[in-house]
Order: sequence, then C-alpha cells, then structure tokens
Amino acid sequence: MRHLHCSTEEAKKLKLKNNQKISVKISGERSLTFHEIIVRVSDNYSQSVHLDTDEGNSAEIKGQTFGEIV
Repeated sequence: MRHLHCSTEEAKKLKLKNNQKISVKISGERSLTFHEIIVRVSDNYSQSVHLDTDEGNSAEIKGQTFGEIV
C-alpha cells in the first residue's frame, strides 16, 4: 500500500494526521497524481512517500523526486 512517512513535527506543519488519506502530484513529462496515500506518523520517520516499482515507473520516477500534496 502506498504511504507517506512523516515525523510528528512535519505532520503538524502540514496539518496531517496518522492514517489520513492524501493525494500527491508528481510533475514532469509523465505527470501523475497518486491518490489514496496513507499518512503514517512517527517521531522516528522523516518525510518520504513509498510507492511500489510499477507506480514509480508509471510516472518515470528515477531516484529522488519531489511531489506536491494536493
């Protein structure tokens, strides 16, 4: 399941809550918005979206890529 890891402090700044569902837009030649991303909050996390390989390939994500929460 695709998900976003973020620290408690990051979640507070972004007004996100644990288990909330969000969408993230990836810009580029194959711009794509991923929906139903589960937010996972913990003091041990830093902000990072986890997608499976096929999802990443569909947006031509290679290495570190930045997205926008929409």
